[in-house]
Amino acid sequence: EKMPTLSVDGGLSVNYLQELAKPDKKPEETEETLDVETTVIFIHGWPASLVSFSKMRSSMRVSQPTRLLSFDLIGFGESDKPEDPKHYTLEAQAEVIATCLGKLCPGKSVDVVGHNMGSGVALALAITRPELVRSLYLIGAVTSYSNSDTITEPTTGLQALVQEPSFEISDAFMRSFLSKSLADSDANPALKELVDRLVDESLKASKESLRGAVTGMLADNVLKRAAEITCAKTQLVAGEQDNVFPLLQNTHMLAITIPNTSVGLIADAGHAPNWEKPELTAQLLVDHLNSMSTQTGSAG
Repeated sequence: EKMPTLSVDGGLSVNYLQELAKPDKKPEETEETLDVETTVIFIHGWPASLVSFSKMRSSMRVSQPTRLLSFDLIGFGESDKPEDPKHYTLEAQAEVIATCLGKLCPGKSVDVVGHNMGSGVALALAITRPELVRSLYLIGAVTSYSNSDTITEPTTGLQALVQEPSFEISDAFMRSFLSKSLADSDANPALKELVDRLVDESLKASKESLRGAVTGMLADNVLKRAAEITCAKTQLVAGEQDNVFPLLQNTHMLAITIPNTSVGLIADAGHAPNWEKPELTAQLLVDHLNSMSTQTGSAG
């Protein structure tokens, strides 16, 4: 069963999923045009796809009807995988999301959820297209990819790994990379099943898209403008055991930099609480959305 796609600049195809979340009900997939107050979009990280939020989304119990839009970034999942690295900068990915929003919910500002690289795309969207972003909810966010050992460490960093001439996309590579995000590698069956799905999703990327996205993360000048963010509220969420982007240099630093920010830390989780603790991460998101609706009042 194929998900809907949108055509963006230069004819690139973006795969997305639209769900309607209603109070006390699991979100359900729909292709209908929805007229709801609140739209939440989900932007995944490297090297996954919109499946990255599947358990978290299905755990959401919203207070009012809410549209959930999840995208496969260009180069990932079922979206197109152009070879040209220009498509993989944080700003280029943010502009693709902006184009999609213009088609799916014109004139609306949305609540943006990002994880890992997706939080960088979300920040770029809030900085370059502030009119589209009502609030941010960032999981495992980063201040600077170009200053992150996880990416730049000369032998084990992501850049070194993907630029290796012998780099091959394999089950073993993806599994080992994804498991670095977990606090507990002895995963419960539900988490094991999700990781298996994420490995399969990650294998849909191409060498060019994986390399392009790493180069794109390193060109992160836009993130130096985080203090300019004007959206009503930013919620940062991180696993207490995040070894991918350590909290002190990242989550806590961003909390000081971005106006109107609060931090939620999740125990017994690493870099991906949306995988390890989906119910809690979903509840924090619903709380964040509820605080937005009381903030904006009924006239919002």
